Amino acid sequence: MLLDQLQKSNNRYDTAYSFRYCLALDGYPLMTILIIKLVFVAAIWILGPIIDNVAEPKFKQLAPTVDQPASPEFGQIMNKYLALEITATSLFI
Repeated sequence: MLLDQLQKSNNRYDTAYSFRYCLALDGYPLMTILIIKLVFVAAIWILGPIIDNVAEPKFKQLAPTVDQPASPEFGQIMNKYLALEITATSLFI
């Protein structure tokens, strides 16, 4: 039935709408905003373990004590950790 509609339709809008309807979940078409939200949620799920298991342990390991100056490696991991946190927070907002 949908294929018949696509073949009969010469209008680009009708074809695009029919294609979006073909990708429907429980009868509701996937809207652009829903797809964007799903991409953001997936990105947050990926960034969470990266921050917790990769960046944060290195950050804690390289953190200087009170009487020591910060090493260049600590500065690099601090910038990386901060960038990951900002990215995850901006995706959440």
